[in-house]
Amino acid sequence: RDLADAVQTGLADVAELCDPAGTRIRHGRPAITTVAHPFALQITAQGAHAQALAQSLKLGIDRAALLNDWLGGKGAVAADYPPRAAQVAPSTDHVQARAILRRANVDQATLGLSDGLVHCPATARLLRVLSRDARAAGLSLALADRDGARPADLEISLQPLRMTPEATLADHPPGGLENVPHFDDRLAATRAAASTAERWTLLHALEQDVARHSTTVIPVVRDMAVIHTPRLDLSPESRARTGPHIAERWAFT
Repeated sequence: RDLADAVQTGLADVAELCDPAGTRIRHGRPAITTVAHPFALQITAQGAHAQALAQSLKLGIDRAALLNDWLGGKGAVAADYPPRAAQVAPSTDHVQARAILRRANVDQATLGLSDGLVHCPATARLLRVLSRDARAAGLSLALADRDGARPADLEISLQPLRMTPEATLADHPPGGLENVPHFDDRLAATRAAASTAERWTLLHALEQDVARHSTTVIPVVRDMAVIHTPRLDLSPESRARTGPHIAERWAFT
């Protein structure tokens, strides 16, 4: 928030913006530019009920509502595998999500937040949306004690997407992959594929199994929003040259 305020008051030229929806634009200043979805929202379930929690959230989160209510539409709906946005948004089914939790005898869970989310003003909206969908599925959410001995049932973080799908998959939380059949061998096979067509076939099959079996839920990907003074060059050609590290490169230049 302090970095964004510095740009608004003319003390700085550029900063990454944590909460675009909470920034007031006056007379075209400051300007905001978005770079397409370099961050994945990850919710990783842990503990004895990890599988039930993950499967219920995959069905119970209204992804389009999460994208709009949390990010103001600055991002894309995802389908629980890390590399790309979803071609078709998964449907929401609160009835089935509730049945999964009932069979597992689970009705409450604790949330742990990464440091980046703890200090982001938009996190309050994120938690409201997630809690709303969880309640509809019969699950009560509460923030875990950050100093407590017991780990949170659900760890929430924003993770940068890597340059290639394989690299992003390799960064997937290891605990979320225990139920994905032969993940390491299959990831290695995609990298050793003899042709592009074979590589994409293997990669797509692996993505589908990650989405089906992983205990990490990835409902949306967030655009990176950059707040800046209007004099900076924001042409598409300039953004293509700088890529996902646009804020850092401007700052050091």
